[in-house]
Amino acid sequence: GEPGRLPLALPPETRRSPCRCLPRSPHARLAAGAALGYGPRSASNPLKEIVEDSLDEFLRVYDERFAKEHGPFHKRVKDLFAAFVRCGDLHFVLLRVRCVNPDCDKKDEKLLPYSCKTRGLCSSCGQRRAIEWAERMVEEVLPVVPFRQIVFTIPRRLRKFFLFNRSLYGDLCRAAYAATRDFLRERVPGGFPKLQRAAPATVVVPQSFGDLVLFHIHALVSLGVLLRDGSFHSMEDVDFSGLEVNFRERVFDFMIQKGKISSEVADGMRTWPHSGFGIDFHRKLEADDRAGLEGLLGYMDRPPVSLRRLTYRSDGIGP
Repeated sequence: GEPGRLPLALPPETRRSPCRCLPRSPHARLAAGAALGYGPRSASNPLKEIVEDSLDEFLRVYDERFAKEHGPFHKRVKDLFAAFVRCGDLHFVLLRVRCVNPDCDKKDEKLLPYSCKTRGLCSSCGQRRAIEWAERMVEEVLPVVPFRQIVFTIPRRLRKFFLFNRSLYGDLCRAAYAATRDFLRERVPGGFPKLQRAAPATVVVPQSFGDLVLFHIHALVSLGVLLRDGSFHSMEDVDFSGLEVNFRERVFDFMIQKGKISSEVADGMRTWPHSGFGIDFHRKLEADDRAGLEGLLGYMDRPPVSLRRLTYRSDGIGP
């Protein structure tokens, strides 16, 4: 290789985890992993090859060919691409690791490549982030109660505003939460005034990757409401079919407030035979289905590209 650089061909073991003589207890392994950093699975994959071969041209023509339809190409995304192409490549930042356990007879060094730790592009780092986040939510945050998955969609007419103003995603998530909270509060049985101030345990994740038609929000909502003292009032039989109206009005409120649409436009959309707003709430998770809950959370925060479904041919001809 060149002076100061590692050779291009490295033995496979240099991309694996450090010495297996690391402590075996969960806490010790976690501490060791944090100290060593996360080793990506591979220095190359079809997605990385596509980015490396096409990124320069893509950036050069983006404003002319794509900005009008898909919004500006943000600097944060450029930085994400820059970090992604270095992920797992030993030519860039790396750690040299050697086991210091005096009882270990394997003293050879291992090389751990840089990991970008980004979300939204890198399938390796993004998947690890999603798995760890889902595990923490189930083990430390969410109560052991039944949940329902709710998927919110908005009309095509409103979607392009989100391409040009990414901060609207936060407003949309807050609208979904507030609509769901108020919907459940309105259905609390009478005689429980404290429950009028209770709220459901809720996780909301927007997903905008894929075709514009697929823009939607995933929400995980407890089937009941929680009081400040931690007590839970179950509402397993609630029918969420009326939630669409609450969500629609919340979206109209913030879109009008931010000057994206007028009151007249909102009034006109209210007359549509099909509003364009959608609510899907078919999936329920029982209180004891923690594995299913963790799997659903991992799906909600998954990377946008599945390497299992991706094939790249540099000649541009399909498989």
